[in-house]
Order: sequence, then C-alpha cells, then structure tokens
Amino acid sequence: MPPNWRTALADLVGSRIALVQLEFQQAAGSGLKRGILFAAAAILLLLAWIVLVAGGIGAISASAGWPWYWVTLSAGGIHLFIALILILIARKPGPATFEFTRAEFKKDREWLANFQSPNKSND
Repeated sequence: MPPNWRTALADLVGSRIALVQLEFQQAAGSGLKRGILFAAAAILLLLAWIVLVAGGIGAISASAGWPWYWVTLSAGGIHLFIALILILIARKPGPATFEFTRAEFKKDREWLANFQSPNKSND
C-alpha cells in the first residue's frame, strides 16, 4: 500500500463520522419538534374524543331508551376494533433512513476493495 494509506483511511473515517453526525442532528432536530407537536395534538384529540364519546353515549342512551352501560360497552368494542386495525397499519415498515450515509459506506467499501486489490497482485 502507498505510504499515505493511513492518512487516506483516517480522512475517510473522519468524513463518514461527520456525515453520520450531521444527518443524526438533522433527524433529531426535526424529530423532536414533530414529536412535541404530535404529543400536544394527541392530548387535545384525546380530550375532545372523551367528551364527544361521553356525550354520544348519553345522547344515544336517552334517545333510544337503551341502558347507558350497553351503549358504553358497544362504543368500547368499536374503539377496540378500530385500534387493532390501526396497529396493523402502523406495523408496516417505513421509508429507509440514512440513505446518503449508506450510499457513502457502499462507495467506501468499493474504494477500499479497489485500493487493496492492485497491491495484492504486486506482492
């Protein structure tokens, strides 16, 4: 190998570490902001939903003459069914992450393979 292979390898590793750090910081920054917004929205949606369901149970029970506990059990069963469907949908894999870093690592492996190949034939 040429005498500067250690320097080239150190530069390569350093640039890849910097790339991973940069992509991680970008992902963390946008993820934290989105997480806070989604948490606030989820809390407000949950509170609104609780009030709407309680009012709906009272309205259905009063207008149809059914006991409130049967209406409540029916609403709970419907919610459970919908939750199971949503869980099945959420389990599907999402988009790939760190695509640029993976592409660079692939190039690095090819570069290292080519970098070492000619020297093996010269030995």
